[in-house]
Amino acid sequence: MTQPTPVRPDYDQALKAMLSRAPDGFLSLIAPALTWRGELSPELPASSRQADLVWDVEAAGGERGVLHIELQTKIEEDIGKRLAEYSLRLYDREQRPVYSIVVFLRRAIKIPQSPFVIRYQGQERLRFVFDVIRLWELPQESVIETPYYDLWPLAGLMADVSVETTLAVAERGAAAAPRAQRADRAAHAAGRHASLARDAPRGDWEEWHDQRHLGRVQLRRRGV
Repeated sequence: MTQPTPVRPDYDQALKAMLSRAPDGFLSLIAPALTWRGELSPELPASSRQADLVWDVEAAGGERGVLHIELQTKIEEDIGKRLAEYSLRLYDREQRPVYSIVVFLRRAIKIPQSPFVIRYQGQERLRFVFDVIRLWELPQESVIETPYYDLWPLAGLMADVSVETTLAVAERGAAAAPRAQRADRAAHAAGRHASLARDAPRGDWEEWHDQRHLGRVQLRRRGV
């Protein structure tokens, strides 16, 4: 006859109840410099947020990791905190190191910097490091000199953008795409960066809108 499996006592719950009955005493043991002021809910907040891009990657030495990328079209002051939160959640799920990068798509004066640090009593209690990419500082050649024509419209957000470079990217995209898609892809490539810039300062938006219009006019004249 099979013996029933004995039920193990829930020591975790008993311990927590015991400590909750003597918070001052436990604090004096583990953190004597602190004073107990009350009990908060132990339930951690659930998050319905979704990361922009999460990729399985491998470093040159063969180490596998998780690459987390956030794309920013406007400055969010809490981006460091959010990256830290996402990184811990991804690490908990994947059990692999997480490498976080935030890509700022539009020019801004004040960009949140790495690391995100939480301090208490003059000491660091949490430090989270992430990489920051300012797209407008990167040369256009870093995308338009590659075979990945889906990335070419990003050139309109990169360094030294002009009507000529916008037109050149549109023409190259039209030539690279299948014939049936060329007209649509050419016009789309000529102005796709403008849609990303709608929230940019007025002067920037007007300049980009003019480039978009001129690019399309010149493409029609050339029969693309």
